[in-house]
Amino acid sequence: MTQRTKSDINYEYIVILGKRSSEDSTVLLVVSIDEGNEIQLVRAVFEVVNLILLPMSAGFGSMSENRRIADPQPDGVFRIHPRPPKPGTSMQHMLAPTKVSKRLE
Repeated sequence: MTQRTKSDINYEYIVILGKRSSEDSTVLLVVSIDEGNEIQLVRAVFEVVNLILLPMSAGFGSMSENRRIADPQPDGVFRIHPRPPKPGTSMQHMLAPTKVSKRLE
């Protein structure tokens, strides 16, 4: 339950689907800052909504970082393009688990 509203709904992070969402598969992400006195917006493709909101809800990342990614795009939409494999990279190497350099406690 959020302290400010005494509700199970977290109003600090809102995902808005509108007419544009049905046209280009994007959503408008709204984040309330400073106890609702300020909001920040970024438009993103459906596939990255969790990649944006989950870290932010845990205290990592920021909307300003997300805007830095979205703003240079011709349409101003946050999206992640998969990187093509380097020449000579085998499929087994690409699917191998990555090593974690530091254990999280």
